[in-house]
Amino acid sequence: MKQLFTFLALLGNASLIAQDKIECDRPDQTETPAIVPAGYFQMETGFYYEHESRNDKRFVYPASLLKYGVGNVAEFRLEIENSSTRPSIESPATHGMHPIAFGMKLKICRQKKWIPQTSVILMGSVPLLATKNRKELYPSPEIRFTFQHVIKRFYVAYNLGALWSSEEFRTTGLYTFTGGYSITDDFSCYVELYGYIPHQAKSDNRLAAGLGFTPRNNVLLDVSAGISIDSKEPRWWTGLGISFRLPR
Repeated sequence: MKQLFTFLALLGNASLIAQDKIECDRPDQTETPAIVPAGYFQMETGFYYEHESRNDKRFVYPASLLKYGVGNVAEFRLEIENSSTRPSIESPATHGMHPIAFGMKLKICRQKKWIPQTSVILMGSVPLLATKNRKELYPSPEIRFTFQHVIKRFYVAYNLGALWSSEEFRTTGLYTFTGGYSITDDFSCYVELYGYIPHQAKSDNRLAAGLGFTPRNNVLLDVSAGISIDSKEPRWWTGLGISFRLPR
């Protein structure tokens, strides 16, 4: 308990230094084009429950994204995800860490009139950096362009990109579209449509919504939920998370 209070106190002191409000890639699937300020470390972490069927469930505990800003034009990124799956009541649950992914986000331009704020994200997983039951055959590279328009308390953000399967190394296109609104200076909400377009397969489209709360400029708390429009797996999911930023 003492360590928890010490951690919260550090975040409180950090917020006095980091005056700009934190911008995160979570909780929606639409990544922000914002870059972590130079010399700052940011961690975004969340826990998820995915309901695939009556007996098939998946827990993510947690999914974490670590960022470090470089020169206000780029950020280095590291993704770690641990999960537990149980395909049926009779089957034992399997636990493990998925391949760690590394990459970076590069700023392309700021918002100017009708031109959106734009960045590009380049990521790739390392198959061997995983627990034995989660290792994959090949790396899983991903490229994603991120765009955002802000008009007073409203914002519209969208992503376009592609990722490659670690098993067959086939291309899957992805898209996201999010509309958000700042209810107050500390509370925000969003609605999102996103999906995946696999090679030679039907698309997987989903709908989600969530809330964000920033008790301090460098801390974000969030809750979110979503459903599958095409009745694919997962049928529905829910999650919550916390993000924080520490100064140099």
